[in-house]
Amino acid sequence: MEVDKQLSTILIVDDEPLFLDTLSDLLDIMDFNVKQTTSPIEGLKILKRENIKLIISDLKMNEMDGIQFLEKIKEYNPEIEVIILTGFTDLELVLSALKKGATDFIRKPIDIKDLKTAIFRAKEKLRKNLDLKSYYKKVESQNIDLLKYKNMLENRAKELEGAYDKITDLNFRLKQKIDHQVKEIVAKESQARYGELIQGIIHNINTPLSTIIGGLDLLKMIIKRDKEKEEFDFESFLDRIDRISGATKNIRNIIQNMLKRSRSENSVEKIEIDINELLSQELEFLKANMFFKHMVTKEINLAKDLPVFKGVYSDFSQIFLNIIKNGIEAMWEKESKVLGVSTENDNNKNIIVKISDTGSGIEKENIEKIFSIFFTTKPTESQKKVTDQPVGNGIGLNTVKRLADSYNIDIKIDTAVGVGTTFILTIPIEN
Repeated sequence: MEVDKQLSTILIVDDEPLFLDTLSDLLDIMDFNVKQTTSPIEGLKILKRENIKLIISDLKMNEMDGIQFLEKIKEYNPEIEVIILTGFTDLELVLSALKKGATDFIRKPIDIKDLKTAIFRAKEKLRKNLDLKSYYKKVESQNIDLLKYKNMLENRAKELEGAYDKITDLNFRLKQKIDHQVKEIVAKESQARYGELIQGIIHNINTPLSTIIGGLDLLKMIIKRDKEKEEFDFESFLDRIDRISGATKNIRNIIQNMLKRSRSENSVEKIEIDINELLSQELEFLKANMFFKHMVTKEINLAKDLPVFKGVYSDFSQIFLNIIKNGIEAMWEKESKVLGVSTENDNNKNIIVKISDTGSGIEKENIEKIFSIFFTTKPTESQKKVTDQPVGNGIGLNTVKRLADSYNIDIKIDTAVGVGTTFILTIPIEN
C-alpha cells in the first residue's frame, strides 16, 4: 500500500550513539529502512533529501531540544508523523510536544510492544490523512451536474450499475462533508450562545450592583451630613440599608439562576421542566441584546396551571431560543416590533406554546423550506450591509425541527407577508 511505502523509511534522531544503534538494529529487524543521526540539524537536512514520513526523536538533546526540532519538522511538512522518546520525568514536555503535533510518545527504556503500537498509530493517522486528501481532491476535481447525470442514466440503462455506484459514493462523501460543516456551525453557535449568556449575566448584575455602589456612596453622604448636624436620620439610613440588601439578594438570585441554567444546559438527562420558567429565563437573558431590550415590545402571557414534563433542558432551551431569535431578527427593519410569547394548558394532555412576531412574514413558497438545512432568507456574513444586521446560516430552524421531532412536538406556522409570523408548538406531556 502507498502508506506502507511512505513509512518504509524511518529517521531516528538521538544524541546517545549507543541507544541510537540499538534502536536502529531493532527497527531494521522489523524491516524498516532506517536513517539515523545524533544531530537534529543533520536530521533536518536528511528530511529534505529523503521521502520520510515518520521520525522518532529524543525529547532532550544538546544541540536542539525535541520541542524545537518538532516545530521545525512541522514547519517544513505538517504531515510528517513524529514519535517522541522520553524519560519518566518529562511529562510537561511530553504534553507540550503532543500539543505541537507529536503523534505519540514512548518512554525509555523502550518496550517493543509500545514501539510497535506507536508506529501502528502513526500509520493509521497517515492513512486517514491521505484518505482525506484524496477525498478533497476528488470533491474539488469533480463538479458533477446531478440532474444532467440523472438524464444520462435514464438514456443509458446499460451503464446504470457503474454510474449508480459512483453516485452512491459521491452522495456518501457529500453527506460526510455536510455533516462536518453542520457540526462546525453548531459548535460556533454554541460558543455564541455562551457568549450571549455571559452578556446576559453581566447585564442583569450591573443594575443591582449600581444600586449597591450608589447606596453606599449615599450612606457616606448621610453619615457625613448628620455628623456635621450632630444628629442622625435613622429612617433614611435604614431605608438605604434595605435597598442595598435587596440589590444584594437580587444578585444572589441572578447567580443562583445562572448556576441552575448552566447545570441544566450541560445535562443530557431528562429532567422535569417548567416551560414557563424556562421561557422566562430565555427572555431575561436575551435582554443583554440592546435591540431586544429597547426596541422590541414584549407581550408575555404564561398560563399558571401548566403541568411539568420530562425532557432534556438544553433541547427545549435551544428550540425556544432559536424561534425567539428568529422572530427578533425578522423585525430588524420593521417599524412595529412586538414579540409575543404565550403558553396554554390543553387539558393536561398537551402544552401549547405560541411565539409570534410582527416581522416580515414568510413567503408562501418558502414555508415548506424554512426547516431545510442551510436554507435562509437572511443575508450571509459576507452579504450584510451594516455591522449589526442579523445574518443567517440555515441551521437554527433545522435544529428546532430535528429536536421537536424527537419529542413528537407538532409545529404549525401562521404567517402573513408584511404582517408577521406565529409559531404554534403542541408539546405532548407524555413523550
